[in-house]
Amino acid sequence: MKKIIILIIGILLLCGCEKDTYDFETYCDKKYGIEYIIDNGVYRGGITLRLDENGNVIHCK
Repeated sequence: MKKIIILIIGILLLCGCEKDTYDFETYCDKKYGIEYIIDNGVYRGGITLRLDENGNVIHCK
C-alpha cells in the first residue's frame, strides 16, 4: 500500500500545471529596417514578419 501511495505522489509531482500564457512582442531589425513579431510561450514559440492589411512589410520608424 505504501508503494502505491509513493508511486501516485511521484506521478503527481511530475505533472505540470503551468498556465499557458500568450506573449507577443515586436522586434525591429535596425540593419534592414523590418519589424518582426515574436511569439514566446510555454512549449511553443516563433517569429514572423509584421505585415499590413495588403501584405506589405511594415518598416520600423
